[in-house]
Amino acid sequence: MIEDTTTLFQHPPQYIVDSKGKKVGVILDMDTFREMMEALEDLYDNRLMDEVEDEETMPLEYVLRDEDERRGL
Repeated sequence: MIEDTTTLFQHPPQYIVDSKGKKVGVILDMDTFREMMEALEDLYDNRLMDEVEDEETMPLEYVLRDEDERRGL
């Protein structure tokens, strides 16, 4: 786990704290937010690929034929 996040961001995050000083939220600049969202999307895509990696595949022409039959073409 990374403790010092200040080196990861162009602008360090700002924390929102409650009346007891407990961190309850964070404010990020848009560039950092976009980078984080892109990284999460990449991780999600990789996870999906890992899940289907060992599944049996079907040739594209079979898929297209089945789709045409389903649509009544």
